[in-house]
Amino acid sequence: DVCSSDLMSKHTKGPWFARPTVLQVVDKKIWFDEDGSRHGDTPNMVLNCDSVADTHLIAAAPEMLAALEAVLPLLDMAFEHDGDVFRKKHNDAVDVDELIRAVIAKAKGE
Repeated sequence: DVCSSDLMSKHTKGPWFARPTVLQVVDKKIWFDEDGSRHGDTPNMVLNCDSVADTHLIAAAPEMLAALEAVLPLLDMAFEHDGDVFRKKHNDAVDVDELIRAVIAKAKGE
């Protein structure tokens, strides 16, 4: 079992944030200044993970879902227009491409 949490079955609302130093995924972002001052809202743990890579991948899950959902209408249109997605919705296709690239970068911890 890579990660464990009772919340996963309830689909905790995103966005989620990786806390790789403590192997956790949380629902609110916090950060610390050089002087140690803490900023941001108190996060709730979404789940504990076994590795740094898992924290980044799982933190990206809500955005991955959104990206995949955004692709579906474009794919539907491609089938309706013999695969020509760009004929009517070029801007939408570019936006989806950027979204997918950003989510992949987040999943890799970049």
